Amino acid sequence: MKAYLIARVSTEDQTDALPAQLYRLRDYAERNEMNYEVFEIQESAFKGDREQFQKVLLRLKKETEPIALVFDKVDRYSRDPSSPVMQIVKKYVQEKKVTLHFCSDHLTIDHNSSAGERMMLSMNTVLSEYYSGAISDNVKRRNEQLHRDGIWTARAPFGYINTEKDGKKWIEPHPLLADAVRDAFTLYNSGSFTLSTIKDLWQEKYKYSAGLSLVAKVLHNDFYSGTMRTTNGIFDHVYEHLVSNELYDAVQRKMFGYKQAPRKYASLPFTYRGMVTCSVCGCRVTFERKKNRYTYGHCTQFRGKHSASYVSEDEFTKQYAAALGSIRIPEAEAERILTQLRKDLKAGEVSKRIDITRLKKSRRDLEERCDKLYEHFAAGVIDQPYYQKKYTELQSEIEKAKDRAKTFELGSKIDIESIAHLLKFANNAKDTFIRASKDEKRELLEKVLSNSQLSGDSLLLEMKKPFKMMAFCNNNSTWQGHVESNHDPRFWKPIY
Repeated sequence: MKAYLIARVSTEDQTDALPAQLYRLRDYAERNEMNYEVFEIQESAFKGDREQFQKVLLRLKKETEPIALVFDKVDRYSRDPSSPVMQIVKKYVQEKKVTLHFCSDHLTIDHNSSAGERMMLSMNTVLSEYYSGAISDNVKRRNEQLHRDGIWTARAPFGYINTEKDGKKWIEPHPLLADAVRDAFTLYNSGSFTLSTIKDLWQEKYKYSAGLSLVAKVLHNDFYSGTMRTTNGIFDHVYEHLVSNELYDAVQRKMFGYKQAPRKYASLPFTYRGMVTCSVCGCRVTFERKKNRYTYGHCTQFRGKHSASYVSEDEFTKQYAAALGSIRIPEAEAERILTQLRKDLKAGEVSKRIDITRLKKSRRDLEERCDKLYEHFAAGVIDQPYYQKKYTELQSEIEKAKDRAKTFELGSKIDIESIAHLLKFANNAKDTFIRASKDEKRELLEKVLSNSQLSGDSLLLEMKKPFKMMAFCNNNSTWQGHVESNHDPRFWKPIY
């Protein structure tokens, strides 16, 4: 059978992991007597359009015989099963054009695969998404702490440059443009300069061509007075200030000489305030109390009048609860998933030890070659330039072998406990939501949902990963008929 062996890494600094993948893929193909081609891909399976993998699929489309797509593990195949590329592969599998092989996961998927095998592929893909999300969460938590410490984690604002200090990333004033920022604040505060005249001054004095929008953005930015605004909140930063707080405030008073009137309902503690938008016009759904007893949500219709429904807060709660109930996984299936993952983890550890042993042996062989090379040099068999050249090449190979072994030894493990906690959370989400306080309801919905829209009197909900896949499995009876008892489509309509 003809096969495409696909080894994938996400970034350039992960390329050391390719040789181990290729070793396992070739070994699998040769043991199964496959006539294979090798494709090395460097792209994310979680973000982007996967252009390199699409090229493989275009090549595959021209094949006249069935093809085996062979991956090391499911996470090398995909971390987003809803992507268009994965839908193409699924179509090829159904048409008997493609068979999927995951050699380290001991899993093969074709058009005759059982529901259990397809479920394992789906859950492995979901968990791959979960790992990617967990890594993203770790980065976010690290950035949160850096922000609390006053460290800026993005590109330096205009007037500053990104540098290093004591081996760490740092920001310092630009030797020329920092003065341009100071001039902008001072001159605008004088009342004699406008945005346009400041732009002209920058061109004449600093030879910097800017638009009016950049000048306005600079004068609005309180980073220059010591405050940084991030997705995690507002913090004082630790870098040199270009202007004083007094000067910054004076400029803002000149630019905005008015006070915004407070909104009537801004402080009322409605449970779902600010969480829902209108599917028709995109405006926020606002909540208000009628007869001092009943709370209703409706579109503000700020962008134009349309037939907006008034929906009670209790109806919102009912539909949210139905959606959370859809992510429940049958206990038997949850235990089956955990059991299989424990087996995969054990098999992965054995494979990992084999790979580490192989790499250590390779390193010892290289070191022995170095010793023999020196013996030949000492005996006068080879001259010094040749010895030096070969010695440098061998040392480079030894260092690469060390790095590859270290990569395997430090490789991430599957956190079974975290996955068990995730499954337990999914199974209890509906009951927890019903019993929760207003703040707890909001917090739980923010964990599970990424978007809520009101269409008529129905909610259109988009779930975060991996809850999206769990709901998908329930709606398509992937759990062999164990679906949520209340699956009336009028309660909620997921966006896929």
